[in-house]
Amino acid sequence: MPPKKIRVLHVITGLGVGGAENALLRLLQSMDASRFSNEVVSLSTEGPIAVQIKALGIPVHSLHLSKTQALVIGWRRLKDLIGSDRFDVVQSWMYHADLLSLLATKFSSGLPVVWNIRHSDLSWRANRKGTLAIAQICAWLSANGPEEIVVCAEAAKASHKAIGYDATKMSVIPNGIDSNKFSPHPELRIRKRLELGIAEHASLVGLVARYHPQKDHATFIEMASILCREHPETRFALIGEGCDESNVELATLLLRFGVASRFHLLGARSDVIELFSAMDLHVLSSRGEGFPNVLAEAMSCELPCISTRAGDAAFILGDESLCAEVGDARELARLASGILHLSLPDRHRLGARLRERVRSQFGLEAMRDAYQALYGRLLRQ
Repeated sequence: MPPKKIRVLHVITGLGVGGAENALLRLLQSMDASRFSNEVVSLSTEGPIAVQIKALGIPVHSLHLSKTQALVIGWRRLKDLIGSDRFDVVQSWMYHADLLSLLATKFSSGLPVVWNIRHSDLSWRANRKGTLAIAQICAWLSANGPEEIVVCAEAAKASHKAIGYDATKMSVIPNGIDSNKFSPHPELRIRKRLELGIAEHASLVGLVARYHPQKDHATFIEMASILCREHPETRFALIGEGCDESNVELATLLLRFGVASRFHLLGARSDVIELFSAMDLHVLSSRGEGFPNVLAEAMSCELPCISTRAGDAAFILGDESLCAEVGDARELARLASGILHLSLPDRHRLGARLRERVRSQFGLEAMRDAYQALYGRLLRQ
């Protein structure tokens, strides 16, 4: 008789496009279906990630709650689901889901709860007051609440320990990157650049990130204005939710720095891997990150990258010479200029080195094995 499957309920704040949502999707895609069964609860709406999860044959439950409602009435709906005797472990993703899952299990099944932290910058400047309040409540409850707290980065572990999270329960599981999916496609370069109207001799520098204070598009744009003085043919692409012509704040920034004509505002795209092939450099300008997926994804596509020292970005790159301090547009411009001055063979060698680092250190299999081992250990306990 085959062993009983370990039944995991994943609870996440929402299923739009984001780092946590993509990490959950990758985990579900890679888990051993003969040993584990999964279901997912979104506290809010379903979103595009829900479509991909359902395509795996995994049930998705949406509570359609605002964040305020979630703390008032959401736990009752979640409590009924958790108490249905269908699960062995509850895995929550992000602060609101962490708190709600803990409350729901305490008043129903008493199942083991694993929290998941995806964030490292807990400054007032970069977060909503409500989000920081929930994080602090979770810190107070962490010693007697979850069985385990998974963080995606060492920087996230340090910042949450500093506000009172129980460090004895925290373990770091870096995000896993599917290097077969995120791989170089040089044959697409010319076609994608033609679509964007970019000449072959012009350098293309990109940033893939939703428009959010943590991503610090202002520093990227300031960097672009400095870089253009030395590389006047350079063009820039912003890809991500909110990075389109309808964003008045973004348009104002581009006009203020005098670079609006050099930017391609592409918004949310499903062809990011192809767009990586059109770029010469990817720049992560973030103020706060946990484990920035997009940096590792660009590296896996053999694209030269530079970054601020947000979250675990420097550790992912494995090269301090490719990093600038947060908010330092001049240093980012200097680093970018150095990359663009490299010969084509040297750029290819840099890209190949970055891809190999992702394959050896941040493979999808390592992330999957760590989560599966954790769930198995909790069930045995």
